[in-house]
Amino acid sequence: MVWGEQPASQFDLLSQPLNTSQWTMIVVVFERFRKGAMPMMSVRRLFAAAAVAGLLMVLPGCHRTPTGQLGPFYIMLTYNNGNCQQNGSSSVIDVPMDQNVIYQGASSISQFNVALASCPFASGNCPVNSPNGTPMNVGQPTSSAKDNTYTYTGLTINNQTCTDGGQMGVRIKPGP
Repeated sequence: MVWGEQPASQFDLLSQPLNTSQWTMIVVVFERFRKGAMPMMSVRRLFAAAAVAGLLMVLPGCHRTPTGQLGPFYIMLTYNNGNCQQNGSSSVIDVPMDQNVIYQGASSISQFNVALASCPFASGNCPVNSPNGTPMNVGQPTSSAKDNTYTYTGLTINNQTCTDGGQMGVRIKPGP
């Protein structure tokens, strides 16, 4: 193989012995280093730049791609003189099937109790009760809950009964 000729594969260059012109080039570069034409500081900088460039090419391939898992789906419960809302609505809301569901009050001290006729959640945490106002993670809906609507049979927030609680509930929808 002649200097400047493209190798047939990436390993051909390594498997061939160096020819005279290649050895001459190596000797010239070595002599420049030895005589100080290329000070040691520039050699260090060149090595550092090569190391950084190598890392920049390798590191992007090291990250782990998420498997599509989304964060939790929050249901915010609010009370206003007997009228209640969940996520700003006083009716049934859509809940994605592949996300954990977390019920929470409008503030950290908002106690709540959500009663359902049947429980759509795999954890079986129904009724959803938070006497201290802490958010309640009820987990993901069951696969059999898909495309079904579950209305609330009772809803209280801060020990106040919601008059429109029977109009609210969750409809389990596939995916986001």
